[in-house]
Amino acid sequence: SGVLSTWDFRFSIPIVEWIHPSESRIRDTLIHPNEPASVIASTQANNEVGIWNVESQYRSTVLWASNNPVLSATEASPHSVCSMFCICSKASNTNSIITGGTDMRLRFWDLTSPPNSYVFASAATENLKPNPSHISFESKLVDGTRVIREVNGKSDEVSNSRNS
Repeated sequence: SGVLSTWDFRFSIPIVEWIHPSESRIRDTLIHPNEPASVIASTQANNEVGIWNVESQYRSTVLWASNNPVLSATEASPHSVCSMFCICSKASNTNSIITGGTDMRLRFWDLTSPPNSYVFASAATENLKPNPSHISFESKLVDGTRVIREVNGKSDEVSNSRNS
């Protein structure tokens, strides 16, 4: 249903609810360890992971590992992130997320320096070496949201996204 909710467990009532823009089903959530009042949520399609501010219901950052136009509500790949692990430390200025999903790839997302992100494992049938040269990661602003996306091929050749 794409609904994210925060609850007051003392009274068993929802405090805040908001809906993902494409109403994609939420697969997994994490509390962001470094950003107060932020939650990390993966959705049903496009290998999408969003970092949401709970107070404003604003999606500040999106990780996008799909060839579909970024933040597309009408086009969706069948792949989704099923598991996430946050590696965050204010002391060492580390802000990263590891994701694994139905496309059988494990990705390291460097939120501080997106070009340092990489694919470090894939399905045995894919014969993809860790950190293949034809896959890169770039960051751009799309409709007011910071999007870090995986690009297959040279990043200047893939330009089917909406720029702000």
